[in-house]
Amino acid sequence: MMPIDTRCFFSLDRQSEFLSKYAEPDRYSFLEKFPKTGRFIPRGSGLSYVAASFGKDSVSVGFGKFSRILEFNADAKAPMITVEAGITLHALHIFLCPRGLRVPVEPGHPQISIGGCIAFNVFGKNQFKEGLFESCVEELEVFHPQKGVLKCSRAENKELFDLTIGGMGLTGVILKAKLRLARIPSPWLRVRNISFRNLQHMVEVLQQVNDSADALNTFNDFSVFGKNMGQGFVTVSNFSDEHTPAKLLESFHSLDRRPTQRFSYFNALSIPVFGFAYRTWHTKFKSEEKMPFYQFNYPVAGISFYFDWYGKKGFIERQILVPEASVEKYIEKFERLLRSYRPQVVLGSCKFFSGKQRLLHFAGRGLVISIDVVPHTGKAGFHEALDALNVDMGAIDNIAKDSRISRELIRREYPDYEKVRERMAAYDPNRQFASALSQKLSV
Repeated sequence: MMPIDTRCFFSLDRQSEFLSKYAEPDRYSFLEKFPKTGRFIPRGSGLSYVAASFGKDSVSVGFGKFSRILEFNADAKAPMITVEAGITLHALHIFLCPRGLRVPVEPGHPQISIGGCIAFNVFGKNQFKEGLFESCVEELEVFHPQKGVLKCSRAENKELFDLTIGGMGLTGVILKAKLRLARIPSPWLRVRNISFRNLQHMVEVLQQVNDSADALNTFNDFSVFGKNMGQGFVTVSNFSDEHTPAKLLESFHSLDRRPTQRFSYFNALSIPVFGFAYRTWHTKFKSEEKMPFYQFNYPVAGISFYFDWYGKKGFIERQILVPEASVEKYIEKFERLLRSYRPQVVLGSCKFFSGKQRLLHFAGRGLVISIDVVPHTGKAGFHEALDALNVDMGAIDNIAKDSRISRELIRREYPDYEKVRERMAAYDPNRQFASALSQKLSV
């Protein structure tokens, strides 16, 4: 086995922290020496909001050195690329964008690995049209010490393919992935910011522009508890007709670091000021702008300081998918909870979702509401009350976002919870791959 040391790992939201054993192989010969007993968990860039790539009883196996492009097919009708799972979105950006290509579904920070995208079946700028990351995965190669190297796709070993995508790294080490690529219509986008008065008005605006936009998201200010609660703006992005070359994202600040200050810059006084300034800047001074593709594709790359500003106590992110038929009633009850408990919500955002929920994938048709909350603020019991509302209204929480999420909550929200447990038990009865997250959820 490769050399093992001990490191302190923490989740991006700073709510989970463990001393964990760590190994970082740099060649495929490690597969021959991989122990057939013990507990392990793959680790890509280690940027999950939750404790998905470490645990006190598991060895985290880092795959950052497995980051090669193995095969590239620029076929005009069906461009494909095969990569090692440790490669980052940024490395693919540098390779693909000059060729007018992109990975169709990408989260907002370029440091994330392809293996991480697969493990949580992430979504990108327009899930309503593009779906989840699984939509661009054609084939996988997975290693399990009891089973060896296994190839899987929708046509071969489909059960393993389904368990691995969105499987939180629990089926083994993803070695390679073959991905379907998409053309970049233009290196530039036209971006408009449209104001709305409250959440009800926001839904109306989203409905008006959803079908014509290449991407949609909102900024919501939840520091105001009157009739304008949730006021903000919808950001509508469309690829332009301009083909003047745009710059690539050459560098960015890593998210894999501890905050430099002890205390949070966000509090009951600063949050309303932040919300007002952010809304005013984007609706009065930047209501329309031309944006290079990289800035649109990786909006978090330029604001990594945002996570540091929460200080050492971090934050709690709630990302909730509300069924389409329940959106109006849910908003009413959600607003009531905010007014009653008054948590300090720094950032709120919403977008439409499509698709069908299955297994433990964060998917379905409806409205996604995301909030970043300063821990231990407002009246006690807010998160528990929000949990109860979600169960009552048929909403689901994103397992990849909320460190405080419990086994019981996921069991009640996700109809396929027991099915996933049964399939995992049949595939790996000894649970050789496990993280702090999977053990908490008993997956």
